[in-house]
Amino acid sequence: MSAISHNYSGCAVLDPDFNGSQQHNTGNKDLAEVVWVILGPLILTIGLFGNLLILVLMNRRFLCGTTTSVYLRTMAAADICALISGIIPEVLEAANIIVIKESHPVACKLEKFIFYTSADTSMWILVIFTIDRFLAVCFPLTFRSTSSLFRARAAATGAFVIAICKSLHVFWTRGAEYHVLDGVDELLLVSNCGHPTLAFKHFECLVRPWIVFVVVDAGPFVFILTSNVFIVLEIRKLVNDETFLSSNNSRQLVQLSLMCLSASFCFLICITPSIVLLIGRPHWTQPHLISGYTTAKAFNNVLVYVHHSANFFLYCITGKRFRAALWALFHGEMSGNVDETGVFPIA
Repeated sequence: MSAISHNYSGCAVLDPDFNGSQQHNTGNKDLAEVVWVILGPLILTIGLFGNLLILVLMNRRFLCGTTTSVYLRTMAAADICALISGIIPEVLEAANIIVIKESHPVACKLEKFIFYTSADTSMWILVIFTIDRFLAVCFPLTFRSTSSLFRARAAATGAFVIAICKSLHVFWTRGAEYHVLDGVDELLLVSNCGHPTLAFKHFECLVRPWIVFVVVDAGPFVFILTSNVFIVLEIRKLVNDETFLSSNNSRQLVQLSLMCLSASFCFLICITPSIVLLIGRPHWTQPHLISGYTTAKAFNNVLVYVHHSANFFLYCITGKRFRAALWALFHGEMSGNVDETGVFPIA
């Protein structure tokens, strides 16, 4: 009987040469654990610090009534949930303290549900924010006539509800998994975070990865990349227009668009490895490929959490008025301006 190894989602793969590759697999697993124990707490601390500052800044009286503050607050809150629900379990498991998802089937379901929902919400809010900037830069007249605080809140709420609906399946497809022992009328508990039935295993291993690929990886990738190309082309034309740059609102528009571009390109850089791993995963069944996948997955997940941690610092680098508002926050200044269109005043 072939030994069975398990990849990150609990999908079993037959490993015909498991004994010959076990030492190599163990070495890669140890490397992955070191990555989590060292980088995990660092990314979590930086990410919580930055996203909490975004929440505080965006909730100030003169900012909370803008459309952009709606997007940034929602994205920061979702990033915080993704960091906590994702990194803490990984670090505790890598440090051999506790495997939270294996403690009880309910813990497994909740861990998966919270992380999937928060990560998807953050990602789609970024897509909405990017499209919002695309309309503001490329179709300013249309944007001014359609942009509203209500629509921004509705879009953010819609992204959250859709993320919840997409993740609800874990309450059925994940849980206690049992195997029948050969020659014995007895069930062996394999995992509290496995797949209760073969049908659910098939869905998680073969169907869900393609849903994730379209909805979470490739779809947002195409939306963000396409929108950013048009934004960059339009901004290149605008910066050569001295009349345009003489307007304060126009300069704010460019700076806000640069903030959006920085977050978008960070997403594109961090998400590309996920697409490669997701596409190649079903085909990497050889022992040396499985062991390499373990290490690649650890570094890939670190990139994912870097994406959830980096927005605050990207805004500081690319947003002059964001830095000014942050400076005012630490110095207790409460003044600020919001223009009549509701455009973020500290781009």
